[in-house]
Amino acid sequence: MNIPRKVPYLSYEQIGEISYNFLSEHGLEKQIPIDIESILEFDLGMGIIPIPGFQQNHSVEGSLSIDTKTIYVDEYVFRAVEIRYRFTLAHELGHLLLHKEFFEGTGVSSILDWKRAYRAISENSYMEKRIDKDNLMALIP
Repeated sequence: MNIPRKVPYLSYEQIGEISYNFLSEHGLEKQIPIDIESILEFDLGMGIIPIPGFQQNHSVEGSLSIDTKTIYVDEYVFRAVEIRYRFTLAHELGHLLLHKEFFEGTGVSSILDWKRAYRAISENSYMEKRIDKDNLMALIP
């Protein structure tokens, strides 16, 4: 297993460019709302699997599978909180688009491997970082 110690940093501009290019490739750059389920299932061939108690058991609403072919999502969010469900799908797709090389480079093949890989990543380069309100507002055009 080859575990990278850092996830490459991407600026907000780079993230915006990657996102816009992806939407353009799928003819969706001017479409709102974006049919995220169709993109995942039909364009990318990914599965979406609702799991009862996922948020309660793992403290997250969704997760990209180790092989990047499936998104697991909390069943309650899937059934009752449509906006959060759609956000969660888009968020996990973002991990795939922005960090595909990271996932491919780890050689991770099990949950145990993934936990080891996640712990080995330098704390200042996690994929998940909290951003403050001012930074969030800067992302909104």
